[in-house]
Amino acid sequence: MLSNFAYVGDNVWGRTSGRLCRKRVTTRPELWVYASDVFEPVVERGLFNEARSIIQAKVCKLTNAELLTRLASLLDRHGTLSARLINDDPELPDANVCAYRFGGLMKIYQLLGHSPRICLDYVELNQSFKQVRAGLISLIAVSLDRAGILVTRATHADQLIVNHEISLSVHVARCHALNSGNMRWQTRGFRSKATDINVIARMDPSNSAISEYYIIPRAEVTYGTLNIDGTNAPDFSGYRYSDLTCLPQMLQPTHISEVV
Repeated sequence: MLSNFAYVGDNVWGRTSGRLCRKRVTTRPELWVYASDVFEPVVERGLFNEARSIIQAKVCKLTNAELLTRLASLLDRHGTLSARLINDDPELPDANVCAYRFGGLMKIYQLLGHSPRICLDYVELNQSFKQVRAGLISLIAVSLDRAGILVTRATHADQLIVNHEISLSVHVARCHALNSGNMRWQTRGFRSKATDINVIARMDPSNSAISEYYIIPRAEVTYGTLNIDGTNAPDFSGYRYSDLTCLPQMLQPTHISEVV
């Protein structure tokens, strides 16, 4: 809405161009073809132009060194650094752009020698869990392929499609230490994925290694946040495995004649 001319009633052609079988490229604004007031406007034109000016001013044409210098200046002025401060500074691009340039806000903090007052341990944990998850997805795909099972990546890169019909996703259950001294393992995002089979890697109490696995069918998953220890959830002990060597056998297609 902040950059689409249709919201002020204009139609624009020629914003991109490309030859046959070639990648499309963005054309210069002076080459665009405009037709004004062809739609009923939704946004007042003055407000739209003001928003576009702010966006264009935020376009980053700085080198990494120049960007880091401005970030250091912002840190000196405020004594701290955050995504909100970066976004509010008119001389800096969006915080997401800065994070993309340097590989994350934590990397920027490290380059500037800044230690935020908030605890960032959870950020590092989440990054390590992403690596564990990606490794498991690749490991499962290789093991299924070696077993002669057809496996492909779904539109969502974190899902696998087995034999063109069964969807499989991998989750990592993080260990939480409760005030009572007990442990709880939680993982999220089941209802949004709606996969047929959920492979859950339960981490050890230190969250540094996988202790065991759960292979749970979709019919048993009814919570967006799943507590593996049984709190507010069914008993999943029947789906617990020490490793994933059984997974290829589970997913091997079986002929109806063999079942009968």
